[in-house]
Formats: sequence, C-alpha cells, structure tokens
Amino acid sequence: MIHAFDLSNGEGIRNDTGFGAGVTVSPYYDSMLAKVIAFGPDRETARRRLDRALGETRVLGLTTNAAYLRELLNDPRFVAGEATTALIDEANLPEARIDTALLAVGVIAHRRSAVSDEWLDWSNAAPMTRRDVLEAGGEGIEVRTTPTEAGYVVSIADTEHLVRIDSSDGHRYVVHLDGVRREVAVAVLDDSIFVEGLTLRLSTYDPVLGPDAAGDGRIRATTEGLVIAIQVAAGDHVNKGDNLLVVEAMKMEHRHLADGDGVVKSVNVSEGVQVANGQVLVELELEEVE
Repeated sequence: MIHAFDLSNGEGIRNDTGFGAGVTVSPYYDSMLAKVIAFGPDRETARRRLDRALGETRVLGLTTNAAYLRELLNDPRFVAGEATTALIDEANLPEARIDTALLAVGVIAHRRSAVSDEWLDWSNAAPMTRRDVLEAGGEGIEVRTTPTEAGYVVSIADTEHLVRIDSSDGHRYVVHLDGVRREVAVAVLDDSIFVEGLTLRLSTYDPVLGPDAAGDGRIRATTEGLVIAIQVAAGDHVNKGDNLLVVEAMKMEHRHLADGDGVVKSVNVSEGVQVANGQVLVELELEEVE
C-alpha cells in the first residue's frame, strides 16, 4: 500500500499518474506508478528540472527507481546528449549506497511510534543505548541509538549522526540532522519503515552476524517481484554466496544468495511466480561449523 504519494509540481513539470496515498499497488500489472515529464526552453533546462522533480518526489510504502533515474540523468554521457538505448547496460553505475543519515531518522521515527511521548526514553538511570538491526536490501545493518539532551546519537557502522525531531505532521518530519534542518518523509507500519525511498524492516535485536558467519538458512525475498530464474533444486549442495535464484522488480534483477554452506532443503517457489517482500523462497540445511 502507498502511504504517501507526493509528486513535484515545480515549473516545467507535468505528472501523469493514477495512484495516490491509500492505494494498494498490485504486482500483477505494469509496475509504472507515474510518468514525470519535464520541459523547458532547452534540453539542459529540462534535464535539470526533471532531476529536481525526482529529488522532490516522495513515495512511501514501496521501493521506487527514482534514485536510479537520477543517476542516469546525471551520467556524463546523458548530460552531453550522447546517450543511446544501450546506456542502461553500459552505464555501470555504482551500487546504490544506503544513506545512513536517513536510516537514522527512520529508526528514531519508529522508536517514537512504538511508545507514547510520556514514556519515550524514560529511565531511572543513565540514558540507555538501544540496539536495532534493520534489513535493507537483504543486508543486516546494526544501529545503536542513545538519547541525549540534544536529541539522539545514532551510530551506524563507523558513522555517527545527531538527530533531533522537532515536529511531525502525518508522514512529514521536521528534523535537525547533524545540525542541518531538513524535512524527511517517513512512514512506519509495524516493523516496516519507509523513509525517502528506502524500505527497511526491523528484523531482530540480535547482533549482526560477522562476514564469515552463517545465517538461518531461510532465504527471503528482498523485494516484491517476479521469480525469473532458479539456479538450485532440493538436495543440491551450495556454498555461502552462491546464487540461488533471481527476482525481477522494477526491471532490475535481484540475486538471492546462500547465507551459509549446506544442502538445499526446499525451493518454495517456481519461475514465473510473483513473490512478496520477506517471503521465504529457499530453505537450506546448513552445515554445522566447528
């Protein structure tokens, strides 16, 4: 379901869409949510307006390709007018990086939604650091949050952010993020957090596994989409990191890898089947590590 759907209406922008907040998007039809069209006196003006409009787009409740489109718009070949239909295959864009600052805001918004203001961060001792582990794009991210008089200190890997939420109106939060005032769109639904194009899932409070450690053997879909390739069958032996299957979403392919060495216990889907985000696709019987 779409929790927030705000499109830019700046100068030289037209939006064609049939969706809005509160609408459920079916996985069985075209995945296009909207067409964002920019025009201007010349190509460069139109390109800049389109880049700005995509940056101002706020869609919460599902993952969009707005950030990816902005990467393409700013590719030097596209800027120079030299792009061809092969640009997407040849662009070799870097893997999208998770904005840890926005993730920090999402964690604080979730924390506020789970507890009434009266008891939020209450303690009869020194402020306690809370540990959350979020799933983002199939990756486990450990987040440590400590309340202070100035807000929250949020530590993510080697990065630390100071977050203070000044006010919230529906899905729009006015925050001071590392000393800079910003407006951030956030939606919280149970253990899911949607923030500025990121889809996060509060999955566990256990410590994040080290790079050499095995998972639980239950390979879950990292996105809603269509299974287009299955590389294994029940009884096959796999090693950690082996590709098990591929799910296509928004015309992008998402590989799902083995989280440890072991034997395929079951494959719970077939090619051509639509799957939901978080659905268990493959189960592995992992080898015991001595």
